[in-house]
Amino acid sequence: MLRICAFNLYNWVCEHGDVLAEANAVRAAGLPPHYPEHWPHAERHCLPHGTMPFSNRVRVSIEKRKAELRRLLADATLVGFPKDEVRSVLDFWKIVL
Repeated sequence: MLRICAFNLYNWVCEHGDVLAEANAVRAAGLPPHYPEHWPHAERHCLPHGTMPFSNRVRVSIEKRKAELRRLLADATLVGFPKDEVRSVLDFWKIVL
């Protein structure tokens, strides 16, 4: 449902190799049963309930999260944090911390 929402809201699907079949299905499919009525679709362009437009408050929150990720990736003593996976995702999405 979230992939379909993102497609209808941003005309975007994840192109990662692990989910290409799902991406093609999202592009080809209509709305599934029980898709929330207040979510965006081809004839209704709106923000889903509970979301907000990009703002300075959102930007500040993003910067705080990026700083936290930088700290976690730099912590040599950290156990259990999937550093390689996080770096792989950041590289795939071309996100610079």
